[in-house]
Amino acid sequence: MPIEQNTSPQNQTEPTVRKRRTKYQTINGNFRKEIIKYWEDNRGVKTLKEMASNLRIPRSTLASITKIYENTGRVESFKRGGCQYVKMDDEQLQLIQDLVDENPSITLKAIQSRLQLQFNMKTPHSITGIDYALKKRLKYTLKKLHK
Repeated sequence: MPIEQNTSPQNQTEPTVRKRRTKYQTINGNFRKEIIKYWEDNRGVKTLKEMASNLRIPRSTLASITKIYENTGRVESFKRGGCQYVKMDDEQLQLIQDLVDENPSITLKAIQSRLQLQFNMKTPHSITGIDYALKKRLKYTLKKLHK
């Protein structure tokens, strides 16, 4: 872990250990409203750094929340995440499973073309989507058996 020298005048000899970056913490809607209220009450009186210190959040977080509020009036955060719906139905999953059981060394491209032919699709499923279906939904892994 990298070590930085502590430059505070009180203690010149003790090094400070830098913490590793962790996953961001979410700030719920109620706390966001409190942040905005506190910011509006202390705007022009305190700096962002002082307000962030009092709220015990990073200055950059306070700055981004207040900037969004100023520009759009929005206090709540947007939902995060990817696709919330399943693009591949059970019939298609069953065909993939049958194809892999029949020929374990079949390529993703071959599975893609078989799916397109079997279900008369104008646009086929992506290779990534088929790979995801194999790994996450069907729980298939790529391991060879050694005899």
